[in-house]
Amino acid sequence: MAKQKSAATFTVDLLLNKLAFFCDPVGGAWVGMPVDHHIEYVGVRSTKFRSWLSRRYYETQRKTIGGAALEDAITVFIAKAAEAPTREVYTRIAHFGGRLYIDLCNHDWEIVEVSPDRWGVINNPPVPFRRSKGMKPLPTPELSIDAVFDLREFINLDDDGWNLVIGWLLGAFGPGDYPILVLNGEQGSGKSTLSELLRRMIDPNEADLRSSPRDEQTLMIAASNSHVLAFDNLSSVPDWLSDGLCRISTGAGFATRELYTNQEEVIISVKRPMLINGITDLVTRGDLLSRSMIVTVPSLDDSQRKSKEDYWTGFEMAHPYLFGALLDSLSHALANFPKTQLASYPRMADFTRWVVAAGPSLGWKPNKFLQIYEEMAEAASVAMLDNSMVATELIAFVQHTPNWKGTTQELLFKLQSSSLGGPAEDYFKKMIPNKLKSELKRLAPVLRKVGIGFTEHKPARINGKVVKQVEFSDLSILVGVNVP
Repeated sequence: MAKQKSAATFTVDLLLNKLAFFCDPVGGAWVGMPVDHHIEYVGVRSTKFRSWLSRRYYETQRKTIGGAALEDAITVFIAKAAEAPTREVYTRIAHFGGRLYIDLCNHDWEIVEVSPDRWGVINNPPVPFRRSKGMKPLPTPELSIDAVFDLREFINLDDDGWNLVIGWLLGAFGPGDYPILVLNGEQGSGKSTLSELLRRMIDPNEADLRSSPRDEQTLMIAASNSHVLAFDNLSSVPDWLSDGLCRISTGAGFATRELYTNQEEVIISVKRPMLINGITDLVTRGDLLSRSMIVTVPSLDDSQRKSKEDYWTGFEMAHPYLFGALLDSLSHALANFPKTQLASYPRMADFTRWVVAAGPSLGWKPNKFLQIYEEMAEAASVAMLDNSMVATELIAFVQHTPNWKGTTQELLFKLQSSSLGGPAEDYFKKMIPNKLKSELKRLAPVLRKVGIGFTEHKPARINGKVVKQVEFSDLSILVGVNVP
């Protein structure tokens, strides 16, 4: 009499060669499960896959599978995934083979495929998509002509603000880096409504808007589970959050210990579009400014206001046509992107190229968006300098002492002396040289725009020993010709 197979062995024999197992670039194990007439991709360790395995076992054996047997089978499946070629797993959008794929996140697992000359809805795309809790469906797009301009009915912005927001919206589907959209405005201007609208246009979620994350791990987990991050009503952006937003904007990795283990790491690698809003000026650091698009939302008068029900009902009716018009622009971007060249390349060069490539579909003149984008960055730089005590005092100092050279400590002493009796006196009294040097490095990109640069000189090594080079200073302020 043949020995009866264990539950784990039976499950492995049943499914090992019938399912598509693979690993993502950071080592996570994935599986493609056949459901109805499509494939759903989930983590091999996920609750959803465990439930699916349990159901399959019960359907064939008419009894439940034990927890230990389930774990044994999953261990084998993880080993199988490690032997397969690595594949990228995407959340909401994917660029692959010169085409753009957008997961509608509907029940039928339909995907929009955008090519350089058309778009359409398909099943079973050539790339795997994952879905996290909270993701909501986009509408099935409808053919429309110029409907993207109908979106302005729902957005209260001036012409430059409108063009910047449309650029950010297009860029959120692009292949490159993603600038952070910063919406400033007074209470009641509609910042939160605009933020929610933009999130719904790209990546609707049960929680479209979120409060500020409490730490970097929370931020990275949120980024791994959404294509767009939208943080509402921020009063400030602390240094750790500013660093985190910058890293996610251009691509970031985060490692943390795996649950129930002390040695294994879970690695999260993401690059995401983001938007934040608040009443006060939220961007106070140069590195965040270089990755931001800052738009001021004007106040609404009573004649412009609508009830929430009327506003969102109108948007939901228009959304399929707005989405279809947006897809037309994205198709143009795919066709034009390889041959698009810019007169100059800003910090977010690939993003800007992508938006400029879509420009003809919007009736934009060549480099119109680039001009608006650069003017916004210039105005934001001036505002940042005005809001920085270090920048304000430094500009005043170098106007009277050009081509100054000295140590950071000497510069701090000069700034402390020049600020005596002024509003910055207490600020500089509490400052130490390392803090000043760090602040100067943060402000460096903005200071250069007004003709101020600084060069840090490192100590030299002679025969392996660090020797102080008295003829060099660790800081030199070099003044250009455009200092205001």
